[in-house]
Amino acid sequence: MDMCQERDIYLVKRTLAGDDEAFARLVDCYKNRIFQLIYCKIQNKEDIEDLAQEVFLRIYKSLKKFDQKRKFSTWIYTIANNLCIDYLRKKRLQAVSLDAPLFPSNKDIYIEIPDEEYAPELILQKTDEQKRIIEAVESLAEEYKLVIKLRHFKGYSYKDIGKILDLPIGTIKSRIYRARKKLKDILFKEGGGEKNGLSKCL
Repeated sequence: MDMCQERDIYLVKRTLAGDDEAFARLVDCYKNRIFQLIYCKIQNKEDIEDLAQEVFLRIYKSLKKFDQKRKFSTWIYTIANNLCIDYLRKKRLQAVSLDAPLFPSNKDIYIEIPDEEYAPELILQKTDEQKRIIEAVESLAEEYKLVIKLRHFKGYSYKDIGKILDLPIGTIKSRIYRARKKLKDILFKEGGGEKNGLSKCL
């Protein structure tokens, strides 16, 4: 058990014993990462703040159910992710609204998805190509979709993504590599990948 995990378990035990200051410390430790996790799915500031409050309220209410043999960070990220899914389903929103920030009208859009050795930029000029990229990313499993959005849509480093998701950098790199491969397969199955230059970015 590492030092962070020991700290978390200690604070959980103190919270369960009635020490509200201990829970406040837990919130301080994880609030930024929870906000970043939510932001990858929801971009409306008011919704993010409301949902973050709901996440920590759910954590507090569910703390007695937490298995202290598990990693606390993994447990709370699962809660946050599930609440995001429920929240978006109820509001019938997309997981991330990409059109405005990623594809402003009348501009060439640069999305960089480099591999280990060669990292050209892909210039997207047509709406159908934009939609293909977005739809392909949205079709990925959650673990792959999240790292792609953090890395290529939000611009986070591997190190920062590791901190947000509480995962080793090696795991992050592996997931991004697999996600890129899956995206390439999806785009080529749809056809026209080579023609439109999409293969060069994967």
